[in-house]
Amino acid sequence: MLDLTGYRLTFDEEFNRRSISLDGRGTTWADTRREWRYDANSDIGFGHSSFVDPSSGYDPFRVENGALAITAVPDRTASGHPGSWESGLITTQGNFSQTYGYFEMRAQLSGGIGAWDAFWLLPDTPAANTDNRPGWQEIDIVEHYGANEGGVYGYVHTTDDGGAGERQFYSYHGGLTTGYHTYGVNWNADTIDFYFDGIYMGSRATPSDMHGPMYILADLATQGVPDNDADAAGVPLSMHIDYIRAFSNASDAVAVAQDTPSAPDERDPGLYGATAVRGTPVQEAPGKSLFGETVHSAQDVGAQVYVLFSGLLGRIPGLLEIEGWAHRLEHGTSLTSFAAELLASAEGQARFDATDHGSFIQSLYVSVLHRSADPSGLAAWTASLASDATPAQVAIGFALSDEHLTRLGPIFEAGIFVPDKATADVARLYHAVLARVPDALGLQAWVGAVDAGAKMSNVAGAFIASAEYEVAATGFSDRQFVEMLYHSVLGRAADTAGLQAWTGALDHGAGRTTIAESFTDSLEFQGAYATASSTDYVSGLYQGVLGRAGDVSGLASWTAAIDGHTLTRAQVAHAFVESAEFHDRFVAPSDATFLNMLYEGAFGRTADADGLTYWTAAFAHGASRADVAAIFVQSGEAQQHLLSVVEQGWLLS
Repeated sequence: MLDLTGYRLTFDEEFNRRSISLDGRGTTWADTRREWRYDANSDIGFGHSSFVDPSSGYDPFRVENGALAITAVPDRTASGHPGSWESGLITTQGNFSQTYGYFEMRAQLSGGIGAWDAFWLLPDTPAANTDNRPGWQEIDIVEHYGANEGGVYGYVHTTDDGGAGERQFYSYHGGLTTGYHTYGVNWNADTIDFYFDGIYMGSRATPSDMHGPMYILADLATQGVPDNDADAAGVPLSMHIDYIRAFSNASDAVAVAQDTPSAPDERDPGLYGATAVRGTPVQEAPGKSLFGETVHSAQDVGAQVYVLFSGLLGRIPGLLEIEGWAHRLEHGTSLTSFAAELLASAEGQARFDATDHGSFIQSLYVSVLHRSADPSGLAAWTASLASDATPAQVAIGFALSDEHLTRLGPIFEAGIFVPDKATADVARLYHAVLARVPDALGLQAWVGAVDAGAKMSNVAGAFIASAEYEVAATGFSDRQFVEMLYHSVLGRAADTAGLQAWTGALDHGAGRTTIAESFTDSLEFQGAYATASSTDYVSGLYQGVLGRAGDVSGLASWTAAIDGHTLTRAQVAHAFVESAEFHDRFVAPSDATFLNMLYEGAFGRTADADGLTYWTAAFAHGASRADVAAIFVQSGEAQQHLLSVVEQGWLLS
């Protein structure tokens, strides 16, 4: 069985969110290879497929249930792509590469005829080949063909001498297309070891030209060979990737933040003993975490929470309990009220005998001080209860007594970590809304705003209005949005001056809807359809504005509106740009999309029907998205799901 003890997690993509762009700038993945561009928004691909960016008019990617789906379809456009199919590829080229290490993908492969799934590595810089020997450097961790449902092919491509049989690796397994399995390779200086579901399958010698950094690729291509002919079948094909991870045992390897595992089948195999962190512990000053502080005195409210839980409930409080009660004590709740709630809880009632004053005092001695009551103490405490002291006040006296605090001496010496609620809530907002670990400077700034009086909904609103959220929600930065309009509406690449002008307008507050209407109003767009029929014009709007083919009823309705002079062509174009479909895809997510993203980010799960109904109704009655996001991140479910946020103050520095 695979053992990665001594390795560090160096790359982690759990596909909890989408981070794919044309060239990989600002995202984890690029969806085209630089050296294999066919046109501005597609990769020439291989087999019978071109690999396309969504700006081409077809989006092959979908993230749902913690997995990335890549779907190949017969080419539905007149793009002139060299392949008869359109599909997707993702690559870390320019963003991540490493020399040696273990690389693993967990996926459910495509079972359709014509499918050609692959997970592979390519070199940052191809090795010198002065003798012009045939071949190149490539490690195919897995190649799978739809016609051979159980076949797993691996291959080490090289310019070294040696027969193909010495470089190929094949194994056969069931269930590749009906369930998730792991495909891995441990690339070492001397061997390349292949793994399936964490089990060693065999090795091939590491070629002499394979000792430099390599980057990751995964794709779904199609074939047109007699036994695996996608064209003959003609039906869409899909592969699903749960995660892609890389590990290294190099002495200088740096462990990266691990995102929350989200296996669709809830069977994540873990890290095989490797080390991963949530980031780097960043501190304001020695001994002071940005997420809270470590205290050593019973005078601190966080320590008092620990002391009362220990004494009255006989257990260590959880971090969320320390966080919540410390916050309440700092904002008006009295220590007496806190103790009263603990005594009234089911745990408290089970520990203390409240039959009469004497029985209650006896149970305090046993439960808090772990001894029988001495006569004088029993008499004094019983008399106190008989006069004006409450059970909660007496319980505090026992919990904060020198005798009990002495028992906790080693705990105070080591220190009690007390999370700061405002910091933890802001950190949870980063996870829930922006889907990432907070950076130190951003966290400090927003916590400062909260400390100065800002509400958590104010912070959530700023996050939702940010350019970062816009990219996360729509998949397009402003630049990518403008480039998409040039390609889809005008049918050409953006000129430098135009690109600068339109992105500048967006930077200065112009809305994406306004920019898109400027494109459809332009003489260039209208002129291109000047002699076209109304049907062709409407079809152009479907492809150019919505990125899809027109549905029959929609085509008929809009064409009739133009031909019947109910609407002008420009008015129809504006209707497309102002549609909910365009807004949801390119401007801001719909309420349903927003809620689904929030459920995934805050709770790590898909939204339930009742929850969607409830929160959609809340929007209809005036609740803002910022209000709802703030409620989500401060809920018990979010706090439990994001418990690691407060564990020791892990951040990305």
